Amino acid sequence: MTRRKNVVRLAMANPPMVNTMPSNEELLVLRLTDMRRERKADDYVKHESENIRAVLKCLPEGTSLLSLSTEELESMVFDNMRARNLKPNTINGRIKSLRRLYATAINHGYTNTNPALGLKMCTRVKEGIDSFDETQLTRLLEQPDLKTFVGLRDHCGMTLMIDTGIRLREMVDLTVSQVDLKARMLRNVKGKNRKVQNIPLSQPMCKILQRYLIERGEVDCDALFVTVDNRPLKRRTFQERMEIYGIKAGIDGIRVSPHTLRHTFAKHWIMSGGDAVSLKDMLRQSTMDQAADYVKFFSYELRTLHDQHSPLVNIHIV
Repeated sequence: MTRRKNVVRLAMANPPMVNTMPSNEELLVLRLTDMRRERKADDYVKHESENIRAVLKCLPEGTSLLSLSTEELESMVFDNMRARNLKPNTINGRIKSLRRLYATAINHGYTNTNPALGLKMCTRVKEGIDSFDETQLTRLLEQPDLKTFVGLRDHCGMTLMIDTGIRLREMVDLTVSQVDLKARMLRNVKGKNRKVQNIPLSQPMCKILQRYLIERGEVDCDALFVTVDNRPLKRRTFQERMEIYGIKAGIDGIRVSPHTLRHTFAKHWIMSGGDAVSLKDMLRQSTMDQAADYVKFFSYELRTLHDQHSPLVNIHIV
């Protein structure tokens, strides 16, 4: 028989502790560096950084994350966030980011414990999903001045979101070369987690895009949506433009935003008889969770329409 090695492998389960402890900022940089080496999407890296920095802002100056217990994290950081009535999803996201930060510290030998694992996650209360009705959508699309380049661009961007359910980041990252009007397709759109997919376009959308492309003309950058200075359109600029249009349209009680347009696309998909699996693919989502939520919340409206338009309602056979 082969003789076993006289070394206890369990002793190697935890890496040796490093003498010099990193600062909170150095630990964050280490986490971001690891994510970039793993080829995580830029938006994911940015979101992780924002979550961790939000946690660090709550700590007293000079307090090291590596010195804190679960209870100290709760009292110093997350009780404060709950008292400020931050959304459960926001708090949960920051807890998850902190857990991953501690995991990075463990992997690099700076600690053997992850106190963030004991933090209490907030219970998610699923509320309704904001979406525009047909009247609101019509009023919103009437606001851009189509006699101006900015108005034509904004109208094109909003209709593209309604037609495809495209995310704002995906939209502003589009290039002219990705628009294939002949095939009625947006080519190689990079979604979350670097997933690349083609997105189909309707006939009316192709006509709107064709008109916009003629007005856009040839400029120095390849971005599809540009400013009057011929620079790539920024996300925040488009969000602000939509807020202005929402005020002009007199839309109250609902957030006027690009994401509401995405929800509206999903609503019309379900209301028109589309299935959840196809909706998941159209929205380029990795799981069925969000598509299932759309079905759940918009099925009520579908039942209401059925009650109004079913032939049996009007012929009184019962």
